[in-house]
Amino acid sequence: MKSVTKMMMGLLAKNEKNRLRLLLIITFIVAFLDVAGIASIAPYMSLVADPSIIENNDFLNKIFFYLGYTNPSSTSEIKSFLVLMGTFVFLFMVFSMLMKASNIYMLERFAQSCNFTISKKFVRDYLKQDYSWFLDKNSAAIGKNVLSEVGAVVSGVLLPGLMLFTNASCVFIIIFGLFFFDPALALNVFIPLMIIYLLFSLLAKKYLKNIGEDRVSANEERFKIIQSGFSSIKELKVSNLEHTLINDYDDPALRFAKHTASQHIIGKLPRYFIEMVAFGGVLGLVIYLISTNDNFEDSLPVLVLYAAAGYRLMPSLQQLYSQLTTIRFSIPAIEGLYKELDQMISSEDEVFQPTSSDFTFLDSIAAKNITYKYPSSDKDVISNVSLEIIKGSKVGFVGPTGSGKTTIIDIFLGLLSPSDGHILLDGKKLNFIEHAHLRSIVGYVPQTIFLRDGTVAENIAFGFDNKDIDYKKINEVSEIAQISEHINKLPNGFNSEVGERGVKFSGGQRQRIGIARALYRDPQILLLDEATSALDVLTEEKVVHQIMNSLKDVTIITIAHRLSTIKDCDEIFIMEDGKLVGSGSYDNLINSNNLFKQLSQKS
Repeated sequence: MKSVTKMMMGLLAKNEKNRLRLLLIITFIVAFLDVAGIASIAPYMSLVADPSIIENNDFLNKIFFYLGYTNPSSTSEIKSFLVLMGTFVFLFMVFSMLMKASNIYMLERFAQSCNFTISKKFVRDYLKQDYSWFLDKNSAAIGKNVLSEVGAVVSGVLLPGLMLFTNASCVFIIIFGLFFFDPALALNVFIPLMIIYLLFSLLAKKYLKNIGEDRVSANEERFKIIQSGFSSIKELKVSNLEHTLINDYDDPALRFAKHTASQHIIGKLPRYFIEMVAFGGVLGLVIYLISTNDNFEDSLPVLVLYAAAGYRLMPSLQQLYSQLTTIRFSIPAIEGLYKELDQMISSEDEVFQPTSSDFTFLDSIAAKNITYKYPSSDKDVISNVSLEIIKGSKVGFVGPTGSGKTTIIDIFLGLLSPSDGHILLDGKKLNFIEHAHLRSIVGYVPQTIFLRDGTVAENIAFGFDNKDIDYKKINEVSEIAQISEHINKLPNGFNSEVGERGVKFSGGQRQRIGIARALYRDPQILLLDEATSALDVLTEEKVVHQIMNSLKDVTIITIAHRLSTIKDCDEIFIMEDGKLVGSGSYDNLINSNNLFKQLSQKS
């Protein structure tokens, strides 16, 4: 498995990587200023304890006279100089704190910017995958990655990593300064602290990895349970099964909460041991200085220096450990995202958006020797099918359940790529881009209609900007779909809310809104995939009759739920076990094809 750093960099865009490098440089400079601000207290305390240093130190002597003072022996000038130097030290500390605050702001902004771009990258890359890729993919897992795991990686790896670099820089600068001043004392301060943190880190490493992996699993289970449960809320209510959803949710939600709490606790545990060591260390340092210096006053600046260093070093080490703990806990999350990204077609390009004005077809669309099997199956669901659909014709597909009707249409649309054979448009093979153009002239109505939580008008003009909605056209297509009368009776007409997933409308009403949506696109090809299955016979006949009479120049392809909907088709194709077993007009097939006769009797 790649290192955490390489995986994180793999999730970032090129411009973000450049910004990150610049931020790290700025962060190191700010860490230096932060430490320098605190370290400046010690020399100032030395100066306060012994003002005669001004005369003996060339640097201070030059500053003294440069600031306009003339007599280093004058008590009043010395006091004034000390006040001025104290003010400078204070202002420098304020400046370093402001720089530190600004740096934290930049790091937070960068992290949240990455949260946006990484989640958008996943949405974009998911949308670029072939339709067949989604057949074995759970939508809850996709939602979990985009809405939860990206945020977990940013807050659990990227931001702690940036803060870890900040604190590591501070620790490095402090330790380097202490070693420069007194190596023996530096080792006495540094080694005990590092031993404690390393010990805790090694003990917790494997446990953090295990609970991190289970947190990812529990999170996905939570998303699946909530999505599947609330999408079938009516069935749950009718059957009084609400408790089953609660029971199912309990275990993964509890595991998720427990693991998150455990990670937070582990990240804070060493702090209490460190405080004990620190207090003991200060006492030890005082004893050491007393025993090695005849004049304790001479040791006071050293004590102040180490107290200041400890004041800055302890929080930095604690935060460094806590951030490392958070990163280790989040490694399974970034591994999962990186693996997901590695398995997808990925690029920085936007999703290809053809328009119907870019494309048309003149003569026919045809399948030639098409064979297809799903990636997870060894059996062909379409086997050596050849057929042709003439522009402007009305054709129907019929056959038993599982005969391959929808699959052959998906291949026509380029949603599925055949393992053998190809699709021809006006005699020319279609490539990926041309298939995308073909879909731009298709109005597709599936059996189950997706309605977004918005108004009726917004759902019919789905994909168009709200300010561009043509209400006259909406009314026209709604009349063809035989839904305008119902909509006009609503309190707000076409501006009435449909509710989540169209819950305020019946199945048949949703299907007719779906038909109106397809017609709003001015399609050259209208594809009805059992699009009237939820309608009663009388309403279905009206809808089909209206569509056939209003769209005489449009090529209409119908996957039939009832054979009565395809009586007026120019040609009907019969599918069975993935094979084309017959074709012809309704009258011809009803008299000559036994399978068609059986299907007509069932419908």
